[in-house]
Amino acid sequence: MDLIRDLRAQHVEIGHAFVELKNVLEFKKQHIEIKKTVNGLESGLNNPDNFDFISSLTELKNILVSHLEVEDKLLYPRFSKSKDARLNKLGKKFSDQMLQISKAALSFFEKYSTLNNQTLKENKSFKKDLLHLIEIINKRVKLEETVLFVEYNKYLRA
Repeated sequence: MDLIRDLRAQHVEIGHAFVELKNVLEFKKQHIEIKKTVNGLESGLNNPDNFDFISSLTELKNILVSHLEVEDKLLYPRFSKSKDARLNKLGKKFSDQMLQISKAALSFFEKYSTLNNQTLKENKSFKKDLLHLIEIINKRVKLEETVLFVEYNKYLRA
């Protein structure tokens, strides 16, 4: 009976580890989508003639919102539940920073949501604001991949 109970416990642990690994892969997949969309927007700024900013901005907004929902649901709670005070602090720091970034991003999307493609192409403030948003997103993705995901993986192995 002990053997069966032990095997069941190991099975559950393996199942949890698989789900967590799947979550990490999903975060990384979303980062690839974010980078691809951001790169497309940068290309559009350099060659705006036939570029559809509206579609690309809508895609970026949807990807970011989805990514934030997944992080809020799966990633940050893990850090807050950790017995390690350093991980608690790190999770809170990243969560608070992401809240500020998401506010800035949503403000950007709202500010430019009523403009058409031609107006966006000619709007110097839009170009400046978009480049700033891209810079913020690129820095955040890099920070998540080099710090947050690394710590998350360590947490999973602990």
